[in-house]
Amino acid sequence: MSILILPKLVVHVGVSTLATGLTLELQAHKSGYCRKDVQGKLPPSHEVSSGKAEVIQPMFDVEDVCKAVDKAKIRVPVCCSSDAGRYLCEFTYFMSLNIDNLRTIFIHVPVLNKPYSAADLAEGIKTVLRVLIQELRAQNQEGLLNNEVCPQKVA
Repeated sequence: MSILILPKLVVHVGVSTLATGLTLELQAHKSGYCRKDVQGKLPPSHEVSSGKAEVIQPMFDVEDVCKAVDKAKIRVPVCCSSDAGRYLCEFTYFMSLNIDNLRTIFIHVPVLNKPYSAADLAEGIKTVLRVLIQELRAQNQEGLLNNEVCPQKVA
């Protein structure tokens, strides 16, 4: 017997040496994957095999989430990015958005203790989660959220 689980929220967190704080990713691309993964492999044709859209974005406004988190005055700065790296992180984000782009986000964090502690990063991520849960509750009250996988917002 298989059980279908529909999460309220899917949050991916990846480490980026380029991140200077919490970086909320605005979108993910289907193609352009030129860097090898940890096993030295690339996707065929340098693109994700599933999904029709070239670019997928979350249905919620990531920039509004970023502004709300920034207002919370956490120790770690927060920003948005439209380039999740065309590597494992963006590949994962694309695959997840392709399944359900209403409940999915990707957050890049800097390398631990360079300069932010685990506690600082955890507090920042918790703040992002609080804002996203508030957003999802608002959408649910407006009847925009249901228990089914939602349609894609295509860029």
